[in-house]
Amino acid sequence: MKIWHWVGLAALALWLWQGRSKPMPFDALEYFDARAPASSVHQPVRAGCDRGRCLTIYLAPWCSVCRQSHQAVLTLAEAMRTRGIPTSVVLGMDTPETLRGYAAEFPFPVYLDPDKRFFAKTDGRGVPYFMTWEPNGKMLAEFAGGGLSVTDMTRALALE
Repeated sequence: MKIWHWVGLAALALWLWQGRSKPMPFDALEYFDARAPASSVHQPVRAGCDRGRCLTIYLAPWCSVCRQSHQAVLTLAEAMRTRGIPTSVVLGMDTPETLRGYAAEFPFPVYLDPDKRFFAKTDGRGVPYFMTWEPNGKMLAEFAGGGLSVTDMTRALALE
């Protein structure tokens, strides 16, 4: 084989290796309910995902696309709840106080990641960031950004 063939194969292997997702972290984050703020606890984001597929959505309060996608995120979370797919929303990349204020905009408890430790371990490429994964932590699908309908998000996340 010619050297360029091997160089091409090596480049392809490197590109594929760099593009693979990290597994979902086991980190315990503050699980915060804005309606009962005194009852916040720390628990793994994977809590409640013991079978099938799970969805995690990562948002930041300063992110305009996250804000514009708010209603779609709520609709997606509700659609997944009715289908029995555990959904976790993680708010991060800001101060704990700002994140708690943002949490008040959600009708369910959320996880707080002020130091973006969890986000860094997911290998996320921007916010909003959506991830579908198996209970063992294997990432099945992911995308960053907004502007998609709930139907398109469901397709992109392999949740149909």
